[in-house]
Amino acid sequence: MTPDSWEQWHEQRVETVSAPCGPLALTATHWIEDYPEGRLPDISGVWMAEEDRVVLTATEADGLSVDGRPFPGAAALAADTGPQAGARVAPGGKRLVVLVREGVRGTPTRPAHTEPGDPRRARRARRARRPV
Repeated sequence: MTPDSWEQWHEQRVETVSAPCGPLALTATHWIEDYPEGRLPDISGVWMAEEDRVVLTATEADGLSVDGRPFPGAAALAADTGPQAGARVAPGGKRLVVLVREGVRGTPTRPAHTEPGDPRRARRARRARRPV
């Protein structure tokens, strides 16, 4: 890897991880089995683990959409395997990923205000030295 290609890779990596839905925006992961009543902190709807899936029950007032449509009712959700942009559940403009780790189901959460220009995004990553 040349110094110039490393510099390009590094700039792209910083942009990716500090994106509004990037790994650095993660504030919590709520494990569904830890909430037997199905109410996850700061997430609308009722989330219940059933066998190999998660069942989400929501009302219109919860403001969730599933597969791009407003969602009142119940839906069985498998673990999301692709990028966050492909997650089926969305409250407003963000996506909620259903994940499984060691057989336990959960969903990671991010702050509601991680738009470009938000002051919380203004922190810059410390500049790494490029290889010589």
